Amino acid sequence: MEKICEFCTALRPIIYCKADAAYLCLSCDAKVHSANALSNRHLRTLLCDSCRDRPAYARCLNHRMFVCCGCDQRIHGVSSQHQKRILSSYMGCPSAKDFAALWGFQLDEMDKSALRDQLFSKSFASVKPSAATFDIPIVSRQQTGSSSRTSKLNYSTLVSGTQSEVGLSNKQTEVSGI
Repeated sequence: MEKICEFCTALRPIIYCKADAAYLCLSCDAKVHSANALSNRHLRTLLCDSCRDRPAYARCLNHRMFVCCGCDQRIHGVSSQHQKRILSSYMGCPSAKDFAALWGFQLDEMDKSALRDQLFSKSFASVKPSAATFDIPIVSRQQTGSSSRTSKLNYSTLVSGTQSEVGLSNKQTEVSGI
């Protein structure tokens, strides 16, 4: 039987919180761990894409999947030449850009704006311009209680034995190689 998020009991979990011994979806992870300063310090890890049970330790760049040690050995064997990015636990409530960097994804600003324009044009294709008004309140991170300013992310990249660091857009988020 496949696991479900232990908080919402509706979605497939992708995060494991060792302190709570809980399997959580990404949305519930943010809700649970932004509740107070103590839960904000819990170390969490992505779950393995293969077994969906154990915490992932690396992302196989060739397979584009997160794997635990056991599944990595089962899938790749001992002499795999695949490139892998080592993952670490995270704490706090990282932003989407922080998660992208932590998990080895690159967000291209041009791709995002093109996608946003495409979604906007499809979503409002039948709406007359004179009938569409948008009053969307802007809420700052401090108003929502987000603590991404203090999120700490650690990771390293294994590509031919080199390590690298990536700077994130959030100037107060720390990113360091392991």
